[in-house]
Amino acid sequence: MPKQSFRQRELSKLRKLLKQRLIWREERDNLALTIKLEDELDEMLLQYFYYISSRRYLADRRLLKRAASRLEHYLLFTPADCFKIQFRLSRPYFYAVVGLVKNTSVFRNLAVCVELHLLVTLKFFGTCGNGATPNKLADFFSIGTGTVTLYVQRTVDALVSLRENVIAWPTDTKRRELSSRIKQRWKFPNCVGFVDGTLLPLEFKPRLFGEDYFSRKMYYAVNCLVVCDDKGRILYLNAGWVGSAHDNRIWENSKLYVNRDRNFNNQEYLLGDSAYTPSAVMVPAFKRPPNEVMPSLQEWFNSHLAQARIKAEHTIGMLKGRFQWLKRIRTLISKKEDMKRLIRSVDALAVIHNLVIGDDPPIVEEESSDEEELHIDVTQSDERRQQIMQFLLDDIDD
Repeated sequence: MPKQSFRQRELSKLRKLLKQRLIWREERDNLALTIKLEDELDEMLLQYFYYISSRRYLADRRLLKRAASRLEHYLLFTPADCFKIQFRLSRPYFYAVVGLVKNTSVFRNLAVCVELHLLVTLKFFGTCGNGATPNKLADFFSIGTGTVTLYVQRTVDALVSLRENVIAWPTDTKRRELSSRIKQRWKFPNCVGFVDGTLLPLEFKPRLFGEDYFSRKMYYAVNCLVVCDDKGRILYLNAGWVGSAHDNRIWENSKLYVNRDRNFNNQEYLLGDSAYTPSAVMVPAFKRPPNEVMPSLQEWFNSHLAQARIKAEHTIGMLKGRFQWLKRIRTLISKKEDMKRLIRSVDALAVIHNLVIGDDPPIVEEESSDEEELHIDVTQSDERRQQIMQFLLDDIDD
């Protein structure tokens, strides 16, 4: 149903009110009652109705200055709220990203406008479906169709060059700070992040092993693994798997898991949903037994875990919400280079996501007495999860 404007809503309310007051007036006439105040009120309401009906807009129209060029118009004269709607970033964040991208090797020796490059790229990835075609963007920015593709490729290359510093697994010190914040907020000790998988829908069936990309949700997609922290920053990203791949398969083949001895200490782990297999570095939710009732203790643990793990889903939602291109990727995968270009685009968008994510409250130091309770090496697959569940129960008893 189309959304009604403020003017339409006001007119609808006035019509109902005037109809009701007309009924009351007929009743007064039948009773030979004359109430001057009521008659004056009817007259005022009728005048107000005619006033609104005669005006196309109720509020004063905002005069937008038009610049000589589209670039100058978007950068200088477009209102802040309109700028964010069009280009998915506020102006301060936009210029911050421009400053970082401008210093990369891609733009360092080019006499080009980095601001226009980034505007074209943000508009391209911020649009879902055929709205992001080069022809439409060329008309939007008054540039050539081929120039749109060139600008997007350059900006993606520049952003990907920042990936190593922007999307990086935290050091030992940062992981301790992260686990302290998570424990303070959700009571999970030594947890260093949240993991979840997401499908990136494809508009077209890939020509290369296309049937493998058909997902459980009945559309062609690329699967992606995301690990984030408590602030919604992406700590690890693994995109490019076929849509039919299981989340746990992607996780167990990721560099983060393969090199788990280097990426986690003996107490650290991630929280995930029931799709993942429990291990020393993965604490997932319990799976519901088929045709059985889940034990109350496991159901309680799942509920408590979901309150923390939902942060991964929120992070993915923020990423897809800002960059609508991820909801309907119009890239035809016919060769390996097409997939590589798609993965680089996803990486570039994750870089922007991390650069503009807001800050949460300051770090809260974790008490040393609680740490000692979990300073035990874990070797069996489900022992870590049982250990965490017991810790949470003991915390409630205390």
